[in-house]
Amino acid sequence: MNQSEALSILDCDLGEDIYFAYEEKIFEYKQKFLQTIPPIKIMQAIQKKILRLNKALDFFGLKPDNYYTPKPTAELNEKVSILNFLSDYQTNLAVIKLNLANITDGESLISLVDDLINLQKILFFKLSSVLSSSDEILKSISTKISDSIDVYRLQKELKEMNIDEPKLSEYIRKQNNSYWLVAIANANKQIEYHELG
Repeated sequence: MNQSEALSILDCDLGEDIYFAYEEKIFEYKQKFLQTIPPIKIMQAIQKKILRLNKALDFFGLKPDNYYTPKPTAELNEKVSILNFLSDYQTNLAVIKLNLANITDGESLISLVDDLINLQKILFFKLSSVLSSSDEILKSISTKISDSIDVYRLQKELKEMNIDEPKLSEYIRKQNNSYWLVAIANANKQIEYHELG
């Protein structure tokens, strides 16, 4: 990497405050994860950009401040009931987003994006376990990779259904326009597209 490449990555000129430009870029990347969760491949592409950003800062002999220690997330247990899983998922997501909001360096951001990717993978597999991807009803559901899964809505609907988990898949199959069907179809599509299976 040469000086002009580093300045281009940092999006600044030589006379500008290089560290400030780095912080601005980190802030810009953090925002991509705080509102909605992008698809996994986009998160991985952003991680590569952050890595280049770190190398550009390092080129000038600068190191980012890392005054915030991210809070740890709990281990998600896929064997718990779907309702408990969704609750645990939301708790972990809240911790990750709190950490994202508070970190100031690229290395921590890359690590938190890894946590977010793993959290998404676990969610996709848990949802796909409710109905098989080969289930005919899922083939008629239209969803995009860019559609996010509203876990709060799933949890709320599940509480309203008030059904035992073994009967959940049967109940969902009978609901043609259920958000559960859309979420499960999306999870299966994510697993296939990102080659997670």
